[in-house]
Amino acid sequence: MEIRHAEETDMVALVDLFQTSIETQADEHYSEEQVHAWASRATEASFQDFILGPTTFVAVDDSGPLGFCGYASDGHITSLYIRPDFVGKGIGRAMLIHVLEDARAQGIESFHVEASDMAIPLFEKFGFEKTGFDDVTRSGIHFKRQLMALK
Repeated sequence: MEIRHAEETDMVALVDLFQTSIETQADEHYSEEQVHAWASRATEASFQDFILGPTTFVAVDDSGPLGFCGYASDGHITSLYIRPDFVGKGIGRAMLIHVLEDARAQGIESFHVEASDMAIPLFEKFGFEKTGFDDVTRSGIHFKRQLMALK
């Protein structure tokens, strides 16, 4: 496995990874309407800003992208998605280690994230603490996300 910066040529594969990840994993934690609203927000055009605006890394092997994780200059963890067939195999952990190390090398010392119910356990393993909730609406559907911070 290699972890590298996301590139414009990754967009189609990352949109697919994002949607597949949500559609196959989120139904344990979210309603069918929430899953659909969340997964359908990704289009190639909108996804480019989501991926290339922050600093985003992609884990890849010979089969293609395994996951992606990004951060903004204010310490916001902007994304963390793992291909469903690689969940539980250390990809999320490797991605988060890489992102935190890269951000710290850029002088960022504290981090925050709006975590999905699926991602909370991983962030907690890294020492992120729950700080509250964030309410968001996607395509008219309400979500409550866990706010977490690492100091």
